[in-house]
Amino acid sequence: MRQLPMRVLVDVTTLTTNVPTGDDETGRRMQKLANRDEDLRAHGRSGYTVCTTVVIPNGDCVMIVDTLARKENQR
Repeated sequence: MRQLPMRVLVDVTTLTTNVPTGDDETGRRMQKLANRDEDLRAHGRSGYTVCTTVVIPNGDCVMIVDTLARKENQR
């Protein structure tokens, strides 16, 4: 039996989280990190995996950019 060639498509998405760095921002910082964790878990349940995470200082906050990918096999 002859097999058909299989193509693999990759779906890429990013999550961006701005986390405050000030000493008086502990509550807000913890909430932002908890939200990021929830977002990553939700994407993981949909088949995404984290490819890269970049942390960028941005004034009075830190920007966290997560790049996620999911493979989709197609015939």
